[in-house]
Amino acid sequence: MNVCPDCATLLGQSAEHQPHAHLHLSGSGVFGTPSRPVAHYLQYRCETCGAWLHRNTLTASPPERWTLAPGTVAENLMDTI
Repeated sequence: MNVCPDCATLLGQSAEHQPHAHLHLSGSGVFGTPSRPVAHYLQYRCETCGAWLHRNTLTASPPERWTLAPGTVAENLMDTI
């Protein structure tokens, strides 16, 4: 999969940056248990390229950053990772 330019620009940015127009909130996730979360994030899906991005909260890694969801392979970003 190739990540669109809008998603590529967002990756690594502060979570304060708003999602682009084609990136829509899909849900949220917690690693750990709801009573003792280890990490919390908001999950977004891009309607342009199909990428799944996480908007990490303070408890996620890296904290308060936009990241690709685990398992997402972005062929056009492999040289930059």
